[in-house]
Order: sequence, then C-alpha cells, then structure tokens
Amino acid sequence: MQDATPTILEIGPGRGDFLLFLAKERPCEKIAAIEYKRKRFDKLLKRCSPYPNISLHLGNAEDLLPELFPPETLREVYILFPDPWPKRRHAKHRLFRPPFLEHLEFVLKAQGQVIVATDDNSYRRQIEEVFGSAPFSLLSTPFHFPTFYAQKWAKEGRTLFSLVYEKRR
Repeated sequence: MQDATPTILEIGPGRGDFLLFLAKERPCEKIAAIEYKRKRFDKLLKRCSPYPNISLHLGNAEDLLPELFPPETLREVYILFPDPWPKRRHAKHRLFRPPFLEHLEFVLKAQGQVIVATDDNSYRRQIEEVFGSAPFSLLSTPFHFPTFYAQKWAKEGRTLFSLVYEKRR
C-alpha cells in the first residue's frame, strides 16, 4: 500500500498549472500544496478535485510546514514566483528568510531539493544570500516550467531566474 504522506510540495500554487502538471505526470505520488489566499484556494479545490494524489492546505507555509510534515519526508519543494514584496517596508513578509529555511531543512530528506523561480532580481539575490548560510548546495541544473506567469512575464521581456538547492545533510 502507498504511503499517504506527500513527498512533493508546492508552496503558493496560484492558478495550479504546475500542480496539475505534477499530478498528471506522477499519478502514483502524493503531492501537497499550500496556498495562502482563500479565493485561490477555493478555485484550486475545484480544479484539483479529479486528482486524488493532491492534498491542498490553506494557510501560511512557514506555520504549516512543521505542522503538516514529519521530519525528513519531502523530496521536492517547489516555490515558483513567490510574491517578492518589493517595497523595503514590506520585505519582512518575504517567504525566504532564515526561519523559513529552518522549516524547509526540517521537512526535507537528505538530498531533497528546493526549486525556486522568480522574476525579481533583488529577491533572487536575497534568496541566494539566505540559502548561502543554510545547509543547502546550489545545483547547476536550472528549472524551467511554463507556468502562466512565466509565460506572461517572458512575453513582457522579463528575465526569469531559477534556482535549485539540495539539502546537504
């Protein structure tokens, strides 16, 4: 019998394009998603209903990670185009801060991966800085998936950045 604990997580699935892609590509794997916004969550519930391998959770990822996932259970965590909170006074709301990485380290298996995409260069630099002081290694393999926003922003000429980090221990 298949373990009911998810091994793949997407934080902030938005419209759910990538989440549904994962569910179709990996029908035998349990996939979880955490969405912060209620309206998006409600829409996702409807879109994901045909996929029994998806479990959706509403709330703040930083709070839910240690609550939902036992230590060292996740193999992959996808965080695609998180809100960069570009204004200096709002930067404290950014997801990528040391406490969040501690939670990621807790739930990821050894060699588990965190896959990040952003179109905000200053946020990319902050992400690299935060990961630089954590037990993660930057892999040279970039990640590309044509999410709705990735396609939209590429058409606008924005530069897209992808970062793949692996837990060292």
